[in-house]
Amino acid sequence: MKTPTLPTIFAAMIAGFSQLGGEIPDSHEAEVKRLAQPLIDAQLMPGLAIGIYDNGHVETYGLGIISKEHPTPPDANTLFEIGSVTKVFTSLLLAEAITRGEVALDTPLSRLLPPDVKPPKRDGEEITLEDLATHWSGLPRIPTNMVDSLANPYAGYGRDKLLADLNDCQVSRKPGAEWQYSNLGMGLLGTLLADKAGMSYEKLLQQGITNPLSMADTTVSLSPGQQLRLAPPHRSGVRVPNWDFDALAGCGAIRSTVADLLKLIAAEIDPASTPLAAPIEFAAKRRRAIPGQATSMALGWWLAGDGTTLSHNGQTSGYSASVFVNPPLKKGIVVLSNGAASIVDSLGEKLFQSLAGMKVDPLKIRPAVRLPDAQLERLVGIYPSDAGFTITITRSEDFLFAQLTDQGALRIFAESPTRFFYRDVVAALQFEMDPTNDFPTAVTLLQNGKQFRCPREP
Repeated sequence: MKTPTLPTIFAAMIAGFSQLGGEIPDSHEAEVKRLAQPLIDAQLMPGLAIGIYDNGHVETYGLGIISKEHPTPPDANTLFEIGSVTKVFTSLLLAEAITRGEVALDTPLSRLLPPDVKPPKRDGEEITLEDLATHWSGLPRIPTNMVDSLANPYAGYGRDKLLADLNDCQVSRKPGAEWQYSNLGMGLLGTLLADKAGMSYEKLLQQGITNPLSMADTTVSLSPGQQLRLAPPHRSGVRVPNWDFDALAGCGAIRSTVADLLKLIAAEIDPASTPLAAPIEFAAKRRRAIPGQATSMALGWWLAGDGTTLSHNGQTSGYSASVFVNPPLKKGIVVLSNGAASIVDSLGEKLFQSLAGMKVDPLKIRPAVRLPDAQLERLVGIYPSDAGFTITITRSEDFLFAQLTDQGALRIFAESPTRFFYRDVVAALQFEMDPTNDFPTAVTLLQNGKQFRCPREP
């Protein structure tokens, strides 16, 4: 899961917008299509499922397709990996344990870890549960004994590896001294809460949240019927593996639907109507500001500069998710995609701003040109560089991909017959062509102000 982009909603953006006083809002269909359809048209992901909660009125929309094998739009019951939106659920489980008096925000790790595991410390300070739930623990983004890759990195990372990493872990700063987003910290929190309850994270999730809120499609493992409703994951237009979690389930293991996440939004807006009123209210309170940002941390949630908008995003290898909710305005947005694309975060923000009454422009998407098959095919080849890496250009149907040594293949988009750009990273490729036969002789990678020329292998 990537390090998140923090939401940029400020108080002035939504201050002064009145609630709808019980009236049924007009349909938001035209606005949803205006803001979301350009992402589908630009082929940034196969499909989008979108949910709107507006003062008790619910709308759901599906754009694009589930996959080439199932060329129908996703709907409110299509399942997606929600990645780091899982952290909202893990933090709500913490809030439940606190309201029951089982733990406290200042409970140190040493009280919950096995006696033979030494909790990480810095300057004599021990990490607390609040540190984990607000990303102030000083722990790194991922464990040092886990491979950071897109394949399925969390699948084999079990409890023994997690505890071994804690014994060897050196925190970079004193707990509570600096904000640093940590999948390790939130995954550890989920494991500690599950261990204390004497059950798996998934069972604790069911018992504590999804059963009380009737969210049967919000789960870690899928039944055979649910598996049929899972949209296949894509990155850069290519099918990629699903992700599975073990000891770090609390940071990103949950699968869910628009319909279920709209139930979560409804619960955040009206906690008193649920069995989880006290934990929901406790988790949504502002805890710590993030230096240099308008955004603060609640438990798990980001709290915008307006002091009332809660949000979180998520991304795995082949999915993206974005959730916004403002309880006083009684409005919320859910965006789920079966394509890994950071632009989904921005789409969720745009949709929420529009729902709150702002006039917003569609996201700016760099245009690409479509080239004939023959022009794409002639660029396929292997291009070694003197810098020690090789760029391999491959083609799949209408798509062209560039893969650097020891990295995943990323789709590249044509700006002209010889210049291509990435959407996943800030970089471009410039092909050199032999004027006598219009055949490529080299490609230059342009990234971070540097140029790397790579002659084509014969």
